[in-house]
Amino acid sequence: GDVDPDQILVWANRYLSPIPPGSPPPPVEIQEPEQVSERRIDLHLDAEPGLRIGWKVPSALHSDGPALAMVASLLTGGRSSRLYRRLVLQDRIATGVTSGTGPGSLYPGLFSVEAVPRSPHLPPEVEAAIYEEIDRLKDRAPEEGELQRVRNQLEASEVRRLSSNLGLALQMVQSESLFGDWRRTFAATRAMEEVSPEDIQDVVRRYFREERRTVAILRSASSSQRGSK
Repeated sequence: GDVDPDQILVWANRYLSPIPPGSPPPPVEIQEPEQVSERRIDLHLDAEPGLRIGWKVPSALHSDGPALAMVASLLTGGRSSRLYRRLVLQDRIATGVTSGTGPGSLYPGLFSVEAVPRSPHLPPEVEAAIYEEIDRLKDRAPEEGELQRVRNQLEASEVRRLSSNLGLALQMVQSESLFGDWRRTFAATRAMEEVSPEDIQDVVRRYFREERRTVAILRSASSSQRGSK
């Protein structure tokens, strides 16, 4: 109980008082050179096989951002999505598949598809199936009913995120950091719901090209030996 209130106040002001803002950082103006051909890397490690494919895409603030987000939902958004049905349920050549853009949302990045082959299947087989499904989107725009399924998922996800104070706080912080305005917390979902089938086909044709992609394959020692036979 030997507490000096005056000393506590001094420490509080010293260590917990507001920090004055510094100078704003300079804008990032450096741009990565345009990729003109496919890049590939094979890793041979003592691990289970894996596959990741990345295509160069603009930031989430770009006008194509909502359509690219819808592509991710169409490809891997749940058990009824295209790649999950094809790789995991139908062909049974993978144990899981995910997709999305990153890292972050403020600057250009990659739209990545990541899959884990199901033994004895190997990454090249999974890779070929992924390209077939993407080519389907290039050749034919998705049906309106398929897009409505994704829209329903977006609505349900939004309700779940806002069911707690923490979920609402995270939404507002994300909106403030990305758009500079916490009031736009629902803008991303609304923009995705307005994406048309033709918008999706257009971004897939423009961004999901061979010369824009980078492919990384993780091979285990046993899979490398089988693949060389």
